[in-house]
Amino acid sequence: MITKEEMLLSFRYNPESGDLFYANGGNAKTISNGYRVVKYNGKQCKVHRIAWMIFYGYLPSGHIDHINGNRLDNRISNLRACSCSENLMNVKIGKKNTSGVKGVTLHKRSNKWQAQLMAAGKSLYLGIFNTICEAENAVKAARELHHGKFANHG
Repeated sequence: MITKEEMLLSFRYNPESGDLFYANGGNAKTISNGYRVVKYNGKQCKVHRIAWMIFYGYLPSGHIDHINGNRLDNRISNLRACSCSENLMNVKIGKKNTSGVKGVTLHKRSNKWQAQLMAAGKSLYLGIFNTICEAENAVKAARELHHGKFANHG
């Protein structure tokens, strides 16, 4: 298990800006899958995990979520420990979404708008609505109820 002290021998972290620097002065600028990464002991490590370790002195047992959804924003105020399920609640609207509203699709047989979301690991069907606005309001209310502080409307 890597310790905070070992991390501080290799890195310097600014919690206000989220910048991580190598102790020898180089800035951590490499990006992989949308995350800022660095090499540490021959392995690629995500900067937000190093930042958490340096700031708090431990790594959470689960995930570390970027509150604003920006994987490059590693300010400590933008990071929070979470479960895998909570982390998935805070995802942005999918690239394949065709309605422009997260959790809303066109129900082709009725030509109306269908709303649904994932909650507690299950798909929660909210119904079919006459307008996209009604479906959007329903899915947003359900997301607030079921996802709480991890609710992300897209």
